[in-house]
Amino acid sequence: MSLFKRSNAGRRRAAVTASSPPPLTRAPAATPHRVWLEVPFVDNAQVKALGARWDPDRRAWWIASDRWRNGLIPWLPRPPVPAHVLATTIDCWRCGQPTRAIVGVLIAPELHPDEDPWGFVSFADVAPALTALNGAWCSTHGVGTIKERYSRTQERRYVSNGCASCDALLGEFFIDEELIALVVQGVSLTELVIDRVELPGRAIPDDEVSMSLGCSPPQPGELEQLTHRWPCRSVRP
Repeated sequence: MSLFKRSNAGRRRAAVTASSPPPLTRAPAATPHRVWLEVPFVDNAQVKALGARWDPDRRAWWIASDRWRNGLIPWLPRPPVPAHVLATTIDCWRCGQPTRAIVGVLIAPELHPDEDPWGFVSFADVAPALTALNGAWCSTHGVGTIKERYSRTQERRYVSNGCASCDALLGEFFIDEELIALVVQGVSLTELVIDRVELPGRAIPDDEVSMSLGCSPPQPGELEQLTHRWPCRSVRP
């Protein structure tokens, strides 16, 4: 499928008779190659100031290769990252029904910004990307919808877990406390894995994460076995 719109505005509308030779016209200039960017909404003004343009059909920012600026490097697309999704089962505070809540993901330790031996990244750090798991995926795994909700406790809206039965907001502080309690009891993070998905590279924090569990390093080969057990599926936001 072509990435560019074609316009009829430049076509000649004058009729050409069979007896007259076709008029000479200049060949159209080649469309410049586009470099596509991954830009969070809050950075729109920055990339626009650097010369990037918005494509309404693809809903993405781009810049012609001959106008490239090194200042746009932070918004270049990154390779997708395989991630094991971790979840725990809790009782909903509102309806009392058991529901699963995502507590975080495991990525390759060498990709972790803090070089965590487990590669653990908390739910809060990757929540926006996990909204792509909604629908059939959530139903299959007993997870509530991942979406933005208003928290009266925090007096703000943020992407959160929800109860699979009544959609009540499951607060991130409560979820983190549940995870820490499991780790203290000696539960291995591998026991919390419910699936393995492919997340956009930009979903992973660059320099730090909001939560560190301080777990003992995984046993030799433990993460490799986990990878073989769960085939990876692509998830696109």
